[in-house]
Amino acid sequence: MVHVIGAGFGRTGTVSLKLALETLLGGPCYHMYEFLNRREDAPTWMSGFASDDVDWPELLAGWSAIVDWPGVAVVDDLAMAFPDAKILLSSRDPETWWHSADRTILEVARDVEPGSLGESFMASMFGRSGVDADDRDASIRAFVEHNERIRSTFGPDRLIEWQPGDGWTPLCNGLGIGPPDEPYPHANSSGAFADEMARVRAGDVPRNAGPPPDRSPGR
Repeated sequence: MVHVIGAGFGRTGTVSLKLALETLLGGPCYHMYEFLNRREDAPTWMSGFASDDVDWPELLAGWSAIVDWPGVAVVDDLAMAFPDAKILLSSRDPETWWHSADRTILEVARDVEPGSLGESFMASMFGRSGVDADDRDASIRAFVEHNERIRSTFGPDRLIEWQPGDGWTPLCNGLGIGPPDEPYPHANSSGAFADEMARVRAGDVPRNAGPPPDRSPGR
């Protein structure tokens, strides 16, 4: 059962946020790093980007939360599929967000092989959100408008706002639980992104909780 849905455009801090939610919820959190080792999920995400009907509870069975891309692109659909889940808007200064995303996830998007499934996936995902890896101003505008829309759509009883550096407090207050007796995790920075990506592609996904059972056919 998904208890938290990330609504903030990703980059620096999202792996730490993933690990924090896994600690608080006791279950795995879906993240772009998880998706890179779950390519069988790609057709379902592509259907979601195209506004087709998707059985989100089936896709996310066993996951306790989802943050970062690709979930952000379909946050409204996820919010409807999981009406009791909290909506977590992780945000920051728009220029800071662009600086981080430009050197990480958007750099990956620029390097995807032209004409490949990966290029189609990235284009559909970012196109759904108004992000353009080659247009700083349009992307920042999309970032600001998205955050404003999330704040106006979801009330304070459901919305949790969090920024890198806030630590446990907003998360725990929003979830109505006490803080754990351990430091807030610090797992990633944009400067280490290339190393992180190499580890993730090798199957070394940062986790504080194990992934759900493999749902691949025949397993």
